[in-house]
Amino acid sequence: MGADANSQSVFTNPIILSNIFSYLDIHRVQTFRTVSSTWNTIGAAVLGTRKVFSMRRFSRNSATADEIQNVNPALLKRICFQSEFHTEITLFKCVTTNIGRQIKEIHICINSPAWLALIEILSTNGLPNLGKLVLSTYSDLPAPAFGLVALGNLEVLEIRGNNLENANNDLQTMIGSAASLKTLKIHGPFFPDLQNCAKTLKTLEWFALSDEQYSVDNLDQLHPLLTQVSPTLEKLCLGICPVQFNGFSIQQSVTRFPPFPKLKSFKNMASEVLKVGEYLPENFPSLVSLSLDLFDLSREHHSWDVHHDQPVKRRPGNPFPNVTHLTIMRMKVASGLDYCREPNCLPHLFEICATWKLLTHLDVVIGTQALPLSKILKALKSLDTGSGLSEVRIVGVDNKLQKTVFDDLASDVEKLIDFITKCHALKRLTFTGIWWKPETVVRVMEFLAKRGSTLPVVILE
Repeated sequence: MGADANSQSVFTNPIILSNIFSYLDIHRVQTFRTVSSTWNTIGAAVLGTRKVFSMRRFSRNSATADEIQNVNPALLKRICFQSEFHTEITLFKCVTTNIGRQIKEIHICINSPAWLALIEILSTNGLPNLGKLVLSTYSDLPAPAFGLVALGNLEVLEIRGNNLENANNDLQTMIGSAASLKTLKIHGPFFPDLQNCAKTLKTLEWFALSDEQYSVDNLDQLHPLLTQVSPTLEKLCLGICPVQFNGFSIQQSVTRFPPFPKLKSFKNMASEVLKVGEYLPENFPSLVSLSLDLFDLSREHHSWDVHHDQPVKRRPGNPFPNVTHLTIMRMKVASGLDYCREPNCLPHLFEICATWKLLTHLDVVIGTQALPLSKILKALKSLDTGSGLSEVRIVGVDNKLQKTVFDDLASDVEKLIDFITKCHALKRLTFTGIWWKPETVVRVMEFLAKRGSTLPVVILE
């Protein structure tokens, strides 16, 4: 069949291609990450449809200043600069100087030569609409000091790096210049003074970094930092991020926390150091979303019968009665007993979740290596899906982001189908991080196609 001369192939139609790659970029499909990165570089110049313009690969893509000038300034929103090539610094100055009013987001390393160029532009209010600034470090060399700069519309500031001590003054100046700051994310040893943004800051993410070279210390400085912003904070995420995947070992712990009257979302990614068990529930009266990397069943919810070697009763209620969204990364009970193994914890965990009367969303991360899906389904029988839950998500992933649950159902796929049938009260049921067998997925999809809308949305990943 001959093609119409006026028609375009899907591979040459700019509108179709733009939509496809925008979707891939938004959903961060890992397989297409390289393609998306290239698209971010050429899209704005070639098709005029992309809102992201990467400056990281100018030397590889042979982009010229003339090509940059052809970019539609109305579409250029973000610049990402991490190079040390002086020719590229010229391009950075060219873009930020000529169309600075359109730029809303910049990613830059404060150790790069372009850092001084950025400070110079900010000093003259050359980026009046800059809303997000991401700063990183890769060297322990001190950065040059500077005074207050124009960041009146900056709402999001991210700071990352092991070597933040030598840049403390610069980073503090940035925070002090951002009068409208709403979101602050810090990954590294930095405890800033947040007094200037205490009334505007809504989201705070603070992660210490730990490895053999960079030890985590001075955690006592976390309390005064939180005290400054606790009256207005709505989202808080705390944790310790090991540089390597072998975890971290820290002797120091934090048990003092101020009240957070407006806090709605709290993520604790280092429960053994930042001890959630010591928190007072009355300090979190508005909390509705809670994520814990360690859910302590025995200490928080059970007393233990040492004679019969089993839990005997729950403590009444739960420490956060208003929580509707709960995410659990790991489970912990009395050590040295079979009950503490993760597969055996699951039934008790789901029983306990029934005591959280307002709970609507439950995410459980299974970090155990090679856990059979049949054991998870057996544990899920303890889950009261009619208790008010609307979404349940089972995630099989370890700290290396590897799948941890394998499909062992074989001829017992009906077990999964039976569980789905009993979940008619749910709106969404998700299994992710599972090594699925094709026949299992086919059987489940065929079953769902026949039953229609009477069952929850089921996602198998």
